[in-house]
Amino acid sequence: MTNNEKPAMLLITQVKSDIAQIPAARKTLRSLGLTKIGSTVQQADVPTVRGMIRAVSHLVTVEVAPDKPAPKPVEKPAPKPVEKEAPKAEAKPEKAAAKPAPKAASKAAPKEVK
Repeated sequence: MTNNEKPAMLLITQVKSDIAQIPAARKTLRSLGLTKIGSTVQQADVPTVRGMIRAVSHLVTVEVAPDKPAPKPVEKPAPKPVEKEAPKAEAKPEKAAAKPAPKAASKAAPKEVK
């Protein structure tokens, strides 16, 4: 490989938990960019990464990445700020009907007890 060539890329997937592993194995997984089971990262195929993979080979699977890089998610443009218009002074319609009179008491007045 000459200086002009790009190294091949590797897809590294964590398949086992790091809970019962020695701290060095946990740190190696984190430095590879793996945080939980099922997470996948793409790393360059260089000797440094190969050594890290060898140290945690019982926890990961490795495959060669396709030539084309994975498409990056499309970022949606930020929404344009909405210009607030000044509140319009609208004439409120007056209520045509007055409030209805309260209903008269339907119960008779209580009788006095002697």
